Amino acid sequence: MEESLEGKCKTVYYVVKTPIYHASRAYAAVPSLKVTKVRDYKHCEHRSYDGFSVFQANKCSLHSNEPECQHSRFEQVPALTSASHTHYNLSGDKNGFVIQSAISSSQHILTPYKVENGGAITYVLQKFALLNYNPIREQLALPVNAKHIPSLVADMLPETITSSMPSAEQEMSIQEITSKISQLLQSYVNLLRQNVPALEVGQKLREVFRYLRNVKPQYLPQVYNTFVVRSGFDREIQKKIIDTLHDIIPFLGHKEAVMLIKDLIVNQRVSEARAIQLIMPLGLAAEPQEEVAQKLMEICKEGSVSNSPLLKKTCWLAFSSLQHKICERPYYMQNSRLCTETEYLNELAHVSPVSTQEYEDQILLLKSIGNSGLEAHLPRVAQIILQNERPLRVRVQAIYALRRIIVKQPEKVLSLLIPIYKDINEDHELRIAAFNVIMKMKPGLPTLEVLVDQLKTEPSLHVGSYVFSYLTTLANATTPCMKTFTEDLKLALRFSKPIIPGMLFSKAFHLPYYNAEMEMGGKASFYSIGSLDSLVPRAVVGKYISYKKGYQMDIIEGGLRFEGVQPILEKIMGPRSYSYDQSVFDIPRRTPRPQFNTNRPRMLDILEREPQEPSIAAYIKLFGNEIAFIDLHASDVLSNILSQGKIALPDIERKLNQGYDMTFTKAMPIAHVYGTIPTQAGLPIQLRLFGTKTISNRGILKAQIEPAMFANGRMGMPTAVRITADMHPTIVMDLAGNMTVKLAVIEAGVAVRATAAFSSPIRANLMVDVPTMEVTAQMQPIEVRL
Repeated sequence: MEESLEGKCKTVYYVVKTPIYHASRAYAAVPSLKVTKVRDYKHCEHRSYDGFSVFQANKCSLHSNEPECQHSRFEQVPALTSASHTHYNLSGDKNGFVIQSAISSSQHILTPYKVENGGAITYVLQKFALLNYNPIREQLALPVNAKHIPSLVADMLPETITSSMPSAEQEMSIQEITSKISQLLQSYVNLLRQNVPALEVGQKLREVFRYLRNVKPQYLPQVYNTFVVRSGFDREIQKKIIDTLHDIIPFLGHKEAVMLIKDLIVNQRVSEARAIQLIMPLGLAAEPQEEVAQKLMEICKEGSVSNSPLLKKTCWLAFSSLQHKICERPYYMQNSRLCTETEYLNELAHVSPVSTQEYEDQILLLKSIGNSGLEAHLPRVAQIILQNERPLRVRVQAIYALRRIIVKQPEKVLSLLIPIYKDINEDHELRIAAFNVIMKMKPGLPTLEVLVDQLKTEPSLHVGSYVFSYLTTLANATTPCMKTFTEDLKLALRFSKPIIPGMLFSKAFHLPYYNAEMEMGGKASFYSIGSLDSLVPRAVVGKYISYKKGYQMDIIEGGLRFEGVQPILEKIMGPRSYSYDQSVFDIPRRTPRPQFNTNRPRMLDILEREPQEPSIAAYIKLFGNEIAFIDLHASDVLSNILSQGKIALPDIERKLNQGYDMTFTKAMPIAHVYGTIPTQAGLPIQLRLFGTKTISNRGILKAQIEPAMFANGRMGMPTAVRITADMHPTIVMDLAGNMTVKLAVIEAGVAVRATAAFSSPIRANLMVDVPTMEVTAQMQPIEVRL
């Protein structure tokens, strides 16, 4: 194994003594060697690759040393097959030699799927020859302000990559840029108004992205304001243009874009909902930069943001997600205070659960720590977990805040979580959370045996049911990079005790699949955490993970948490439910309880149980980053809305019968990848891939309950629920990329371009027979236009 700029790979040398032509007569009588060097890229401990992407994926061997990953193309740069050899002509022997010439050639094949299906091939050939030499007579001075590089592989900074990209748009004037973007946006909006999807939609959107990304950043506010104040547009077209700009600006990735977003929010030029949409993508930036994170933190500290609960949550979650992406890069990890100091979250640190606001600040702090994944936060999080007086949800969230730290500090985190998992006196939800985080690291056989052994004497049916269902369904995974893990898991399960209670108890199900020919697959997971005092689950979670050529990508995850909801459902659905003129916000109010007869002797010291305050919490994650969450508390949120006026339940039901308009349009990038791969010849291979997606929908969604829930004289439960959807979604995608060898004076390579449009009218009817819970679904044949 030899380390070089390309990485640490198996290298073979063939040495032959042979006479060669010497460029200098001084070496005419010196022995000569001919050396051939061949690198085996299928046996690499790692391949050097530097770049950025809007997608976030982990190598299959990130959490465990899987032999099938170490010795296969799963450990290579994704979808890249390489081969290289170098011929050296040397003067001298093994004790001392001079390189007279070197010829290095390599080929790199980009294969998105299988090699047999073809791909883009780039050949690199470079020759060096010694023409002359002169002895060094003066002593060379040591370098000043030398920078220590820990390995032969230098880390390229994102701003260096960005600034090195040539851009003809940067030479254009602001008037030319504005005129060109205006033409593209008008064409894009007009194409969207057509009933049939046009392939040109994707091309126009990608061109708009390109112009806005390559224009001088200081021009961006002026370009944006031109479309806001311009009166030459039709009002509907102007609105769609501004909405499209709002979709694009967060993905530009430079500080000027963040400063424009700050101006729009602070000066209240956009609504709160639009402000959230502007901030949310910043945490998923393809080109993470420290100065962008600093500007985003300034937005989070603005009063207008701090005073809005939803906006505050979105901003801090975006900042912590961006912090994680930045600190994953070796240069920033060692040199940036952003990755070594914990002071950036001090705004949320010193809070106690005295009020709902401070309680939510604790949750927000822990969710932000979970996104950032900084090891420096471990002591603070451990302290919160071990404080029994804290609310259960705070402790649970503190455990989930370790989901990224456990990969970096497995021993410390395991020593904290395993005792909690085995402590039968702890709440079952806390123990299940500890188990979930432990499974994040794909533990080895010893840890799995400890987890399974607990099932033999486990008194909690919730913990036993959840752990047993989780492990047994996960053991069916066939993904190559989980092969060793699943084998260990099946071995550990041989010593387990089956715990299979009813569906009201906590459960976890995994539905894995894998296509060996395409080297890709996925896994859908569903979790349900039950409650001892309610038929309604305490929490439900759904997530989807994608596997592609040895990489794992956490695509999406969403969850709901319910507290005190069952009494509300009983009041709505039960025989003593509310009447026609009742408001939805009156439901959480407690009904008067009968007074005890104080004259009757009380033989038992029994306290009346107070009902739990109703609340609902929801969250969503993209690529492993939590991007949004919301808490609805009856005492705060509902009472505030109630003070502004009542909303009658019959009105809501009537609107459902009439149908809700589901028309919308959303523009976004689907791919933003830039990578640099060093080669044996010394010339870097550059990969660029950028794609856009436009999603639009026209349609209506209706729901009908029979008999009407809030009609006069209704008796008992509803008998049927009908849901009707008449949708016409359209998706247009455009993708462009190239693989090149780039020098200062020349650039050569291959390029790819793809465009696709999908239009699928969906007309579906779903009926639920409530007494029998029988579900009937009808769907008309789906028409697909390509």
